[in-house]
Amino acid sequence: MVCRTAWLFGPHGKSFPRTILRAWRNRASLRVVVDQRGCPTYTAELARVLVELMLRNAPGGLYHTAGSEDETWHGLARRTIQAAHDLGWHGPWPVVVEPIPTADWPTPAQRPSNSRLSFDKCRRLGVRPMAPLDECLRDFVQRLDPSNL
Repeated sequence: MVCRTAWLFGPHGKSFPRTILRAWRNRASLRVVVDQRGCPTYTAELARVLVELMLRNAPGGLYHTAGSEDETWHGLARRTIQAAHDLGWHGPWPVVVEPIPTADWPTPAQRPSNSRLSFDKCRRLGVRPMAPLDECLRDFVQRLDPSNL
């Protein structure tokens, strides 16, 4: 069995939402790519899905095990900051998250504009889709120590 996932974030290790929170706490304006889409995947939900696949004795093959919603990096940044703000984190408010094209944020690796993955194969086996992104972001932020970003 091969499980593909994407755009992972969790309370441990490096991730885009953690980087965004650190940047937001230090400045009131951020620039984030808006023309790339993917399915942000919370590691706690990924673990649950992998266990469900094992418990259902899923046949071998390729499974897409990514988050339940597609989003842009820009949208993920805004939603992450909103979750932290709603939970009482302090940072510049209101914050400006400027949408920029990929061309304005060059990186060594080329990124696809669409890296969305379909959960349909898992769903057909009766695996419950991952929780909504905003719920995952709230749980993620609650598990973080703001002084240790």
